[in-house]
Amino acid sequence: MDIEFLLNGETVRVLGEPATRTLLDWLREKRHLQGTKEGCNEGDCGACTVTVTSLAGDSLRHQALNACILFLPQLQGKSVRTVEGLSGPNGELHPVQQAMIEHHGSQCGFCTPGFVMSMATAHQNGDRNHNDVLAGNLCRCTGYAPIVRAAEAASDLPVPDWMTDETETLRTMARGGDDGVSFIPETIEQLANWYSKNPDATLVGGATDVGLWVTKRLMELPKLCFIAQVAELNEVTISDTEIRFGAAVNMTRVQEVMADYHPDFSEMVRRYGSTQVRNAATIGGNIANGSPIGDGPPALIALGGICAKARPPAACRLRISSSLTASRTSPRASLWPRFRSRVKRIT
Repeated sequence: MDIEFLLNGETVRVLGEPATRTLLDWLREKRHLQGTKEGCNEGDCGACTVTVTSLAGDSLRHQALNACILFLPQLQGKSVRTVEGLSGPNGELHPVQQAMIEHHGSQCGFCTPGFVMSMATAHQNGDRNHNDVLAGNLCRCTGYAPIVRAAEAASDLPVPDWMTDETETLRTMARGGDDGVSFIPETIEQLANWYSKNPDATLVGGATDVGLWVTKRLMELPKLCFIAQVAELNEVTISDTEIRFGAAVNMTRVQEVMADYHPDFSEMVRRYGSTQVRNAATIGGNIANGSPIGDGPPALIALGGICAKARPPAACRLRISSSLTASRTSPRASLWPRFRSRVKRIT
């Protein structure tokens, strides 16, 4: 599949790579950007953390993500920044890099690039919740205290002027893609039409589960559909009686929304995964993959959650408790991109 995105401010076009090629492997093997490390290769250790920036309406959304379980087509029309792209044009250090030096936040150094990228993303977002931000990065040397002190020290410093606004460049980039085998739809109609003709395809939301099929099980996935660019599946609507989440809404957004209506559920979401995982994982995937370790469904069932088909014909509503029949054997799992999850609003 042919992919276009920004890499450290430069437009790159990736031609002919398999759709299951991870960003981590491509960075290290093709671009020789080896500051991004491979540790666990399953989204747990954070050594491969990069910043991914995407358009969110008229603004930009900066997210820390795990490159080891991020497939290249998921980057279509986005911007990626690695640790090599963090310093200034004349070698000036980013504030978080300087703070890590001054506060002795690195010992063996293997985990340091991942920590620095998590910290830099939070710095750009003005996020001072350092314990949560860094929960997805593991270090066996420092005991974490000097790293947290470095994050705190950098918080009051301005974002460097070389961290430029990429809004206009991203607006000119295509978001969809189709190579005849794998597909990146932009509308729900495109998704429905393509999927009806390719019912054997693997649907990919955030790849926090499917990514491990490739990196750990070494599965071959010849046909993929990446649904995160479908606008309707990223919508959150709140009425007097219910909260509706599109299937591709990530768990970070779910956590933010539920904090005002079901704070205990929001706190539970904060405690599973990590910032990097929550930024990628989707509420639809959490339900549809039927995982025995999926944390969302029990709480959603308790809240009276249902799945609702987003569009006619044959619109329907289905209780989440009825859609999960056994571990990873939900007969309706393949329908999830056309469904929205609803939970009762209680105030």
